[in-house]
Amino acid sequence: MATLERAGLVRSTRVGKWTHYRRDEEGIARLIETIRRSVGSADVADVVRL
Repeated sequence: MATLERAGLVRSTRVGKWTHYRRDEEGIARLIETIRRSVGSADVADVVRL
């Protein structure tokens, strides 16, 4: 989870001894856009299958 957090794909919130994680939708959208630009016109579903 720490790697995903450093990559900007999840956010964490500490509640007592528990850490809650949630998706970072903006970070995920940026990643998808970066993949689209680097792959060209390929559909994201095609990229995920790679």
